[in-house]
Amino acid sequence: MAEVGFGDSEIVVWCSWMDRRLSAEQPSGTSARTRFKASTIDFSENKLAANGIKALCSLLEKHGVKCEVLRLTGNQFGNEGMRCIARYVSSTSQAPAMELHLSRNRFSMEGVKWLLANLSMHPAYPIWNNDTDRFVPLWLRLENARVKGAPAYSALEAACSSLTCAVCCGEKSGDVRCGPRQCANAGCCDELKHNCVAHLCSLDVPQAAALLPSPAAHARPIFAPAGRGAVKAAPSGVEASAIRREEPRLLYE
Repeated sequence: MAEVGFGDSEIVVWCSWMDRRLSAEQPSGTSARTRFKASTIDFSENKLAANGIKALCSLLEKHGVKCEVLRLTGNQFGNEGMRCIARYVSSTSQAPAMELHLSRNRFSMEGVKWLLANLSMHPAYPIWNNDTDRFVPLWLRLENARVKGAPAYSALEAACSSLTCAVCCGEKSGDVRCGPRQCANAGCCDELKHNCVAHLCSLDVPQAAALLPSPAAHARPIFAPAGRGAVKAAPSGVEASAIRREEPRLLYE
């Protein structure tokens, strides 16, 4: 459905028609939701804005549609559309898409941060690849006039730090390069789950820019380091005994 001139009104009609088609595939007398899978869902080079993206993502979420590639390049949606996409990619226990192509739209870094927040908090990301037995970051294309340069890079660095996640800007190890199904980053090259949730190989990295957070273990240590739970010193001028907490006492009859 690429380059067919769909705007919001046309995609709403199409989604209503497709909803009836997919509902008809539901086995009668069953309550379980039938899940569908497509290799590529392509609505690139149309005129979809927030309402159109909302209708499409609601349809995909309702019927549990998964795909290898979701292409929405060259439309007109902004940050509200990015929120709908973020909801779709975090709507199931498994990642519904391996690649998101969202270039040449109208979202800003606010929309990108919203998407990263959903990815970083969802257990499906990074995505487990059965072919390589590795966790692979979501392939994300975001070429956009509003998401480039030093301000965007600084916002991305701050987002990764606050969300305790990482992104890969494209690495090469020997003959191996980052791609939609593999990551050459040293922190993503074993079978352990890491916190690198997205590939952003198209990101412009300014000269002399600070490095983004490196991939790390997905789970944080449960136990605090030694000395972490030590009692803090009393404020100046206050006796330590004055702030000492008495242990609870139990009275038995």
